Amino acid sequence: MNKRHLLISTICVTLAIVSFQKIQAQQYLFAGRVINFSTEYDIYPNGWSTYQILGKPNVYPAYGDIAEAYNPVAFGTQRDFIDLEFDNNGPIDSIFIYETFTPGYVDSVFVKNPGTQNWDLVYSSVVTPAPAVSRIFAIGFPMTSYTVKEVRLSLANDTSTGWVEIDAVAINPATTNAFVPETTPGSAYNFDGVNDVYHTYSNILNLMKDDDATYTAWVNVHQNTAPATLDVFDGAGVLCDADGTYWGIYLANNFGADSLYFYNYDGADQYIGMSFTPDTWFHIAWVHSGGFLKCYKNGVPYGSIISGNTTNIGVRALEMGFNLASGEYFEGEIDEVTSFNRGLSTAEINQVMRLNVPATMVGLTGYWQMSNCDESNFFNPLNHIADSSDGVSCTISGIPDFTSTETITSNDYNIQLYPNPATDVVNIQCKNIKAEYIAIYDVIGRMVYQTSTFNSNTIAISVSDFSAGIYSITITDANKNTHIVKFIKN
Repeated sequence: MNKRHLLISTICVTLAIVSFQKIQAQQYLFAGRVINFSTEYDIYPNGWSTYQILGKPNVYPAYGDIAEAYNPVAFGTQRDFIDLEFDNNGPIDSIFIYETFTPGYVDSVFVKNPGTQNWDLVYSSVVTPAPAVSRIFAIGFPMTSYTVKEVRLSLANDTSTGWVEIDAVAINPATTNAFVPETTPGSAYNFDGVNDVYHTYSNILNLMKDDDATYTAWVNVHQNTAPATLDVFDGAGVLCDADGTYWGIYLANNFGADSLYFYNYDGADQYIGMSFTPDTWFHIAWVHSGGFLKCYKNGVPYGSIISGNTTNIGVRALEMGFNLASGEYFEGEIDEVTSFNRGLSTAEINQVMRLNVPATMVGLTGYWQMSNCDESNFFNPLNHIADSSDGVSCTISGIPDFTSTETITSNDYNIQLYPNPATDVVNIQCKNIKAEYIAIYDVIGRMVYQTSTFNSNTIAISVSDFSAGIYSITITDANKNTHIVKFIKN
């Protein structure tokens, strides 16, 4: 193996093994990107790959041969190294290594000097195997005189008698760019539908809750014919987990027409199909809250179905433009992606749609602005880690215009509604479709009525207790497509 330790200066070090609680009290950043490495046990995104070392700990404080940590391809035969990049904008004075199996084999650590482009040694020691427990290996040294973004760990893996596994690496102190929310639309990422994918490296477990979450994005679909699939989660991934089968937004052609499918797996497949006009920007929101899966189009409630907790939300990352499970790629543009660990209201979704997303917005776990297609231009209060893209290009054309979004029609030839306006009862007559679920929303998006119990294609609903105003009725048919009609209550 060709080791490239270009050493210009040596910085004296102090060493300590510290508790997790102590580190939590400090300001720290976790690694966001693997720049280079010697070997890995498996490839991204599988277990024990270099990918597993990124972000917050997945294994610690557990100890054992666990797939959510990184380890080299073998032990007892070769030395190994791994180079990591951090979203950091200042000097550092310490590095923390989360060792979760066979600790004690990190024998030297380097930081990269951006002025000389050389690796400066900050720690070196004779290998001393540690007790068989997980630990945070803390290396302290005088504050560097330069910003540190890259760290190299060297492993004496050739002397190890077992798998050397590292769960995460952090640096301290750290300074990050102040988050400045956008107020006008910016550039977007353009996915070619062939091999483009955007890796956020943000663990899904850190972005959402299994019973409460929201994802939003501006999208522009360029595919005229989406992948024909038997299951919606086999479609092209717009936003989804890297596991690819438990939640997400997928482009598919399941029932004779291209649709975006808003999907949640609660032990059974739950999804809502959304129609769209190709080559037209529109805003979408995936909301799971209160036992319902909901979706929004251009800030307007589009559909809602009963859906329980997301099962197996996974330990992998949020992906854009690619569905790992099916291998299907999305063709189109994606911009202004947000994630929340709670369900947003209609008013909040409209706020997000208009790019009013302050860092203090409750529940915000991620905001990828795509401004100038800069991979570091994102906000993630949990990890502060960098992302990467494969083949994705930048586009400045077709920028979403949220002041003139498409209006969802209140007329659907499959639905007849009478009387309209209504005073006591509104009758819904379904033609050419079989209704399975009906929900009614008021003008600010609150659900005021829902039912899945009816025996004919004509459903009478009492609205005598409704306040006067405009209401939207969403009807989910047997093919999971959603139909929307509006009525006025006198």
